[in-house]
Amino acid sequence: MPDPNHTLWLRCLTAVLMLPLSTLAQPFAIPTPAGTTPSEFGHRHPIMPTWAELNDMALDAEDAMLPPHGGLDERGRPAWTHQVRRRSASDPTQWFNGWVKLYYTFPNQGWRFQRFESGWLREQVGFYANGMPEQHFHRSAEGRNVGSQRMWFEDGRPYLDQFHDQEGQLHGWQRRWTTEGQWDWSAQYDHGIELDAQGRPVPGSKQNPPSGAGGC
Repeated sequence: MPDPNHTLWLRCLTAVLMLPLSTLAQPFAIPTPAGTTPSEFGHRHPIMPTWAELNDMALDAEDAMLPPHGGLDERGRPAWTHQVRRRSASDPTQWFNGWVKLYYTFPNQGWRFQRFESGWLREQVGFYANGMPEQHFHRSAEGRNVGSQRMWFEDGRPYLDQFHDQEGQLHGWQRRWTTEGQWDWSAQYDHGIELDAQGRPVPGSKQNPPSGAGGC
């Protein structure tokens, strides 16, 4: 008869070893930030794909697109750009559609996954080297921030939670947190116009000029 204590020890060891794999295989359950309600934030964010899902479906940007991406930013990370419309490397007469992946090493190792529609960059997901989500952004074909924009600290706590309308204007509640989990900034907007605590336009508040694609 097997030793029951030995069997229990093996089960615990197996569970611990499988934890990183199961984490990558499950959608990230981002909790509702403290001080907010699910209706404020939960409904406006699409499901964020997991690293495992994106890594399986995404192609290498260097081989899949022309040009492969928008270059690197000042910190050596793949740039989030709309300036150049990408074509398929295998058939340059076709605009690229689908996900590509990029890897960067500065300031920390991590991944960027970018989704293109008809050559235009529409969505970007980033992960830290530890597998935790870093960012999930959305843009229009004109290069404007649209819809959900989120960022996290490396330990998984929220850093930024924003939402833009289809014209790129801030809309609804916008929040930012410190590394200690405290609110650093909180404001409510109505299609680009900041509102006060009573829901009235703040004097002097005005919409930002439309942003779009610039030079490469």
